[in-house]
Amino acid sequence: MNTRILFFVLALFIGSLNAIAQNSPICGVNELTKLEVNARKMASTQLTAADPNTVFTLPVVFVVYHLGESVGTGSNLSDAKLNDELAKLNDAFRARGAFAGLNDTKIQFELAKYDANCASASGIVRVNASGVAGYAANGLNNSDNTTLQALRALHSWNNRDEYITIELVHKLNGAAGYAGYLSGYLVIDAQAYWYGLTAHEMGHCLNLRHTFEGDNGGSQCPPNTDPENQGDLISDTDPHKTGDFCLDAAKSETSINECSGVAFGKLLRNFMSYNGPCWDRFTPKQIERMRNSLVSFRSQWLASKALTGLTSPPVASAVERCGSGTVTLTASACSGTYNWYSSASGGSSLGTSATYTTPNLTANTTYYVSCTGSSCPESGRTPVAITIKPAAIAQPSSCIPTATNGLSTYFGISSFSFSTIARTGGQSSLAIGSNYSDLSCSVSTTVQAGNTYPFTISSLFGNTVIAKIFIDYNSNGNFDDIGELVYNSNGNYLATHTGTIVVPTNTTVNTGLRMRVMIDPFNMTSCSLPGLSQYGSGRAEDFAVTITPSTCTPPAAPTVNSVSINSGLTATLTASNCTGSVKWYDQQTGGTLLYTGNPYTTNALIANVTYYASCIVNNCESTSRGSGTVTVNCTPPAAPTVNSVSINSGLTATLTASNCTGSVKWYDQQTGGTLLFTGNPYTTNALTANVTYYASCTVNNCESTTRGSGTVTVSTGACAVPTGMQWSDRTTQSFRPRWQGIAGYNYVVRYRIQGSAAWTETAIIPCTLTGGVSTTLLNLATGRTYEWQVKAICSIGNESAYSVSTLSTIDTASPPCTSTLTHSTATLSAGVYQASQTIASQANVVNNTKYFAGQSVLLQPGFKVNSTQPFTVNIEGCPTQAPALQFTGTSTFTANGQNYTSYGLSVSNFSVFPNSLFAAAPTLPLCGTATNTARTWVYVYDATTGQLLSYFCTLSNAASMTGLAFSRVTGIPAPTSVYVDIYDRFLNLHYVSTAVTIP
Repeated sequence: MNTRILFFVLALFIGSLNAIAQNSPICGVNELTKLEVNARKMASTQLTAADPNTVFTLPVVFVVYHLGESVGTGSNLSDAKLNDELAKLNDAFRARGAFAGLNDTKIQFELAKYDANCASASGIVRVNASGVAGYAANGLNNSDNTTLQALRALHSWNNRDEYITIELVHKLNGAAGYAGYLSGYLVIDAQAYWYGLTAHEMGHCLNLRHTFEGDNGGSQCPPNTDPENQGDLISDTDPHKTGDFCLDAAKSETSINECSGVAFGKLLRNFMSYNGPCWDRFTPKQIERMRNSLVSFRSQWLASKALTGLTSPPVASAVERCGSGTVTLTASACSGTYNWYSSASGGSSLGTSATYTTPNLTANTTYYVSCTGSSCPESGRTPVAITIKPAAIAQPSSCIPTATNGLSTYFGISSFSFSTIARTGGQSSLAIGSNYSDLSCSVSTTVQAGNTYPFTISSLFGNTVIAKIFIDYNSNGNFDDIGELVYNSNGNYLATHTGTIVVPTNTTVNTGLRMRVMIDPFNMTSCSLPGLSQYGSGRAEDFAVTITPSTCTPPAAPTVNSVSINSGLTATLTASNCTGSVKWYDQQTGGTLLYTGNPYTTNALIANVTYYASCIVNNCESTSRGSGTVTVNCTPPAAPTVNSVSINSGLTATLTASNCTGSVKWYDQQTGGTLLFTGNPYTTNALTANVTYYASCTVNNCESTTRGSGTVTVSTGACAVPTGMQWSDRTTQSFRPRWQGIAGYNYVVRYRIQGSAAWTETAIIPCTLTGGVSTTLLNLATGRTYEWQVKAICSIGNESAYSVSTLSTIDTASPPCTSTLTHSTATLSAGVYQASQTIASQANVVNNTKYFAGQSVLLQPGFKVNSTQPFTVNIEGCPTQAPALQFTGTSTFTANGQNYTSYGLSVSNFSVFPNSLFAAAPTLPLCGTATNTARTWVYVYDATTGQLLSYFCTLSNAASMTGLAFSRVTGIPAPTSVYVDIYDRFLNLHYVSTAVTIP
């Protein structure tokens, strides 16, 4: 397969905190605008159905493009690491290990055992790619095919018709990995090789799209009116947006998905979403698509010589022929010699070319073809099935349907069903380019003389038409004989025509007979479609029908008993006077087949129903049906007992009905009235006055004739002042007040620095469960004592007074730096000298080196002041001010086809923060693959929600904090205000700014 015709699915992992926190890949190529012709054709091709029980084993080859490091070092990943990732991939696809109990794809992966010459191989290829221009310095860009091809030129494992290559590069810019649909390769950043990434990219390689496909970068819900042909082409994955993140409380499994209107459920755990932390499953339809795609487009992988050590078997497709005769078979994908056989094993070769012409065939036959290569043993044999279909007699040219008014945009056969024929997806005659199609060879069915078969004809676009069906029962090439017009709508214009066809017993049997199905806006004959001048003519399609002889003598209809039952019970009906099997229906003729067998037990019934039974002997069904009626009796239950409750004004009340074994209905009146709710218990709306409610009991569809009642008494007394004041979680800038709350009430906290005049009030704090209520007060003054109070809002207009004041003192930030100290005389013993010191030294420290605040300096034995050899160590102190944050304006940019707005921020007093805070800190955890991870990281937060918006982990000096920013997709509103947290990881100190408003 030419992999260049396939389009890329790029899964990018951007180095922002948001991406790291969510492990979220971001696609860098708009697939819908990048499709090439062959890729589009592949996506729309009907897939061949794979056997759902067969386990497919696919060969894989790891190709490691390293920089010359030893195995197990840097980008030259060890065999153990690669085998571990392969094991995780197999666990994910086979529902084993951590994925046990989930959906098994029955697809597994194995390292290639043989090379192109069938010599033994390990399946792991290591290539020193340091000599490829630009690779060592820059790595590989996800759209850089030139460098990728240069890397591949370094090895010979490039036949992706035989195996899948998992190619590992030392750095992949803009992506953690990408793959092409059915392309046979995955490209992955070796430094970002992490759980689930291979499974996600392998899903793309096996023809899966993202579950949010079509969301236009998260700006809209993906289209889903036709889920098999829109979005991700999968009907059991609900549509959702790119940014829906599984660890976001607002996107929990019980949260409503705005794109489907139902709960997310397990959707965000799907491997094809952008939810790395939660990945664990494929859906049944995704599995079906992967397996069917393998059979349809990549069957070579299923019997590859990379695993068998044999020449890969050739590819050949099954063939159908109308009537007896010779068939020319064609095979492909063999670079050696073809061998054709008449059996699956043994026997002599019938031919050695890519094509083979059979002798005259009169019945279904299977041939086999193998391939023998120059260096590998002969492959297994590929079966090639030949189906001989009954050929309908040729029709004279005079009866090939003519269309008086030509092609039409409006008329066509949308669908047709009869016996085993089930044609769907029909188009207009204009779209097809013809008013007539002879399908008598490709579409056929077999029926039995004397039996009755239903049919359905649906007109395109729901346009009403006349319809006719003909069958050439005597096989004379026309439809002029009596009885060959088997359906005629008789001038009735319908969008859907239904009926039955009784196959006569005096007809030609065991040969193909022509069936013609016709629709037209005007009355037609078997050979003409008159149509209308302004709309065009209709459509005709021919099929083949083979009739087998009748052996049927219909028996008499059985006798069925009638019974009486109480409401809600089942009934058992028995058919007598039938020596064969019994079929039960819901109508005297036609209707729905309910059950085959005798007797028949109904579902639970609440109303009278009549059932109908036919008798079948020797495959012959009685022409009439016996009937039996189930009469349902009703005994009303007693009214339930309802409790009465008292509540405060503005709250809801819960009423419970007892002494009812069925369902409970709640009303607003003793008789009649409005049905408020069905279920038990019943929770009222918020009430401000006394109300009485009434409940009935329904058992077996019989409702009690009276209703029990319960009254809600509403107290309108004063709203009580909150109690139980406590506080906790004190930091240098925040603390958490706590108090006892009552479910349904709202609360407000006000606070101020002790001795101040002005209070600050929080937003309303709702209480959903009676018990402890709390909130966090942020951005407070370090070391100050705060006075705070709480009030309750029991209902509209009914509020309590504020509680008595509670005092809380905020932590004081203690700088870790002591005063400057100079050692200038005498000999000092060996020891550790730290904090803000200026130390004169000999050569055991580097002159004028700057060290982190809090870092230790070790003075060697013999340290001594020497005025002729001055050495100075400057240990910088800690910041003494909070960061002063400013908003600097907006700008726009475009990335991966998506427009973004950037919001600039600056720390104006950056000079109070020593540059040593931003020195590289290799002893601290790194930021992804960054090689210059700073000691201090800067985080940007939404001041309203606390959501993390962006972060910076590689700043080189304090002045870099004048160029901070965060971005949003253009059109999505920015937060109303933000703040920054400058986090010194070495000393575990936070310097938090006040919030700045974003205009």
